[in-house]
Amino acid sequence: MSSAEISSLVRRWLWPAMLGVLLGVVAAAAITAQLPRVYSASTKLLVTAGDSGVLTGGGNLTADQVLTTYAEVLKSRPVVEATFADVGLALPYETAAQNVDAAPLRGTQIIVLSARASDPDTAAKLANQLVVAAVQQARTVQAGQAAARRAQVTDVANQLAAEVANRARQLEQLRGQPGGTVNDAAQAASQAALADAEQRYAAAVRSVSEQDLAATRNGDPLSTVEPAVPPLTPSSPRLALNLALGGLFGLVLAVALATAVELRRDRITLPDTLRRRLGLPVFGVIPRVHALAAATTLVDSPAALEAFRRLRTTLRLAVDRRPSTILVVGAHPGAGASTVASGLATAWARAGEQVVLVSPAASAVSHEPSLEDVHTALQPTPVDRLRLLPANLSSPRRTASLLTMLHGLAERVVVDAASPSLVPHVEAVVLVVDARSTRGRDTKQKARALAAARVLGTVLNQAEAVSAQAAKHPTTESSAARAGAQPVKGLR
Repeated sequence: MSSAEISSLVRRWLWPAMLGVLLGVVAAAAITAQLPRVYSASTKLLVTAGDSGVLTGGGNLTADQVLTTYAEVLKSRPVVEATFADVGLALPYETAAQNVDAAPLRGTQIIVLSARASDPDTAAKLANQLVVAAVQQARTVQAGQAAARRAQVTDVANQLAAEVANRARQLEQLRGQPGGTVNDAAQAASQAALADAEQRYAAAVRSVSEQDLAATRNGDPLSTVEPAVPPLTPSSPRLALNLALGGLFGLVLAVALATAVELRRDRITLPDTLRRRLGLPVFGVIPRVHALAAATTLVDSPAALEAFRRLRTTLRLAVDRRPSTILVVGAHPGAGASTVASGLATAWARAGEQVVLVSPAASAVSHEPSLEDVHTALQPTPVDRLRLLPANLSSPRRTASLLTMLHGLAERVVVDAASPSLVPHVEAVVLVVDARSTRGRDTKQKARALAAARVLGTVLNQAEAVSAQAAKHPTTESSAARAGAQPVKGLR
């Protein structure tokens, strides 16, 4: 596509594209206005490293592991359920947990806790209440751990107290027995055992006292650094993002619409369009009929017969030299070049001229015959004065000799081929355009490749309402002949 075509395309679709963006933005704004508002409030918590064992079991955890543990505690079922119950929101835990986020702030001992709700005050209250519930949970766990430790130490102290009493009774019994060397040794041993039991008992009692003192001194492992405040704007829906996405979606739709329209507009369905797009004469318009049954059998359609007669007459005026070769080329595969070549050859033969049709579509032959085999390769057809040469002409040097030989056998040679290299060896080139599928860009590219032709014109194949079009066709036979010898225009 040339820069001029791109510029024209941009000018043509700039305002529709802008309108698509505007409509997308308006639609996004309207949809966003209908979505429920969600507000998010955040608070920052400091995890005290000295008390991190309260909820972590007292294990040797790294700072990151401690923070991650407390973040999970803040989202645990007891904390979340207690918080939402205190705020007055009766939600299942699974639903409530989706509105709570807790994540450590990298490189610090701070956890960022966020809560979402349908109004800002509730969101702030939830965030702050989650801290209260988490601290209460920590205190409950702390009290349970302290009670368990005190009960364990108290049990040991009681056992040692019983041992001290037992040792004391044993010593008194030994003292009441008659003296002697054995008794004295037994008393001394009992006295030492009693002293040891009393020392262990005293240590156990001190441990109980220390546990009680530690329970009173332990602080809360979580403290609020920055309390949550009601947010001023909702966190969802995100208006700016939705507007941007809406505008992008509108632009995509506008581009898709432009592409579809341009592809449809690029189709060449009318002779006037074909002439205007290429600046070439239109030699003929062939109606939309079923495909030919064979390369030399034209359907029994009055409109088709008349269209090919008109094409024959136009080309006769444009190329008055005999013998002459007409090259029929399709703008793209499937444009109908074989159909037009067959119909044109048949029309010329029925006009009383000797004609040879060179067509690869008539046979599976994929090469061109040698000069010695031409007479053998020529095949008769049901149409008088029309013979068929199944061949695919591709070599320019051999083609020149072959065409010279065919000129000695026929007045007209119609070649069905796709190779532009044959242009210098023919008197006229007919470019076949399919009104159903040929695009203007494909046609221009093909016409540029054929621009060196002595006479170059087009045929609109598979056209609708050919009779009406032919009647209104502004190019008369004589004017087409004169135009055919003119330089090719509009192919820049």
